[in-house]
Amino acid sequence: MKKLLLFLLFTTLPKAYAFDWSLHRSVTARALSPIGFSINTIDQISDANIYIDRQEGSNPATHADSESFEAASALMRSRMKIAATAIISGDMKTARANFGYITHTVQDFYAHTNYVEYMPGKPIDLLNLTNPASYVTCSAKNMMNGLTSGYYPDSTTPARKCSHTTLNKDAGDATLAGAKALKYAERATAEMYGVLEQQVISMSADQEKANILLARFRGEDRQYLFANNDVVSYTGYNETFKITPFVGMTQYSSNKFDYESTYTAGIRAETRINERFVTGFGLTISSMTIKEEVISQFDYSSYGVDLYTKIYLLSDLRFQPYIGAGAGYLKSNLKHTSYMQVNDNDSDMNTLNGEVMGGIDLMFTRGIGFNFEARYVRPFSTSSYTPTYAQTYSQYSTEKLAHDIGNSGHLVFATGMIVSF
Repeated sequence: MKKLLLFLLFTTLPKAYAFDWSLHRSVTARALSPIGFSINTIDQISDANIYIDRQEGSNPATHADSESFEAASALMRSRMKIAATAIISGDMKTARANFGYITHTVQDFYAHTNYVEYMPGKPIDLLNLTNPASYVTCSAKNMMNGLTSGYYPDSTTPARKCSHTTLNKDAGDATLAGAKALKYAERATAEMYGVLEQQVISMSADQEKANILLARFRGEDRQYLFANNDVVSYTGYNETFKITPFVGMTQYSSNKFDYESTYTAGIRAETRINERFVTGFGLTISSMTIKEEVISQFDYSSYGVDLYTKIYLLSDLRFQPYIGAGAGYLKSNLKHTSYMQVNDNDSDMNTLNGEVMGGIDLMFTRGIGFNFEARYVRPFSTSSYTPTYAQTYSQYSTEKLAHDIGNSGHLVFATGMIVSF
């Protein structure tokens, strides 16, 4: 839906001349993918790159148009500072947006100037450009007497200066100069990330934290959790897999009883969908004994499977509180055993349940941590129990209690060890 809205917006507005949007996207992807940016993050940066073309279509500084080099550099420096500050504060959305704005100006510089003709391949500091001297003109013979950019729209072009149409290489590979401009734009986009990286490190008092935050900015935070001796290369969110064996207790409550399990244990397997969302699958077993008077007892056991989604509330890499919800299937058995071994009975229940949860993941290293969780489970529907005349008291009490427990909600408290791959 987001891409559709952008498409409708952009196709209903007059387009300022620049690299075609598909070229901006491809340049950005080719520049950032080899240095560890995730596909999702590249999409976000590319969206911002294209968005600013619409939002500031008439601002010469955004597009390095009309010889506005000093203003373009000042704009990029300002946005670089905003992006660096946002990274340090953990606001990756703002950081990626502003870096995307910067990449648009960087790429337009090569499309809208005579850099390719005047100084191809030579080093240039895009963050500290100076405006062309007045003697830099646009005649066929002396067009190469200085770096310049075309005026947009063409009707605003001063005498002896270059119009946008004269210099633009917006068609990209359609011309040799355009192909070179694409190559230089790709290189400069990657270099601009290096500038941002250095600014974040210089602004941060903790280099380890800065490295972690930069990895999050690139979209690597679930594979690049800790710096220095515990760093692995980027493989992406969806390849992060986590197993958590757990133990705990289950409390079964209703207005008729309040029981507590002897033990509860199980295992959960999870994979990350993106920076905040996780989906998982769990297996749980539980057991308890319910004493009845002196001569008999009920032994209860259950086996459950569930599917769920969790949402992490913070971007912190070590302390990760979350909430979630899911659904599952529970098979339970209640067995009535008398010490005299007469009139023994058992009853089975099968229920479909909904669940909500809240908890905390505490990560000590990239791959090891502990989980603490509370989970409330309740059946989607309840059933009433109707006794029959042929039942013995043992049968009746077993069936009735099995239905009461099956229809009740239960609260699971568990702690487990996280092993992340």
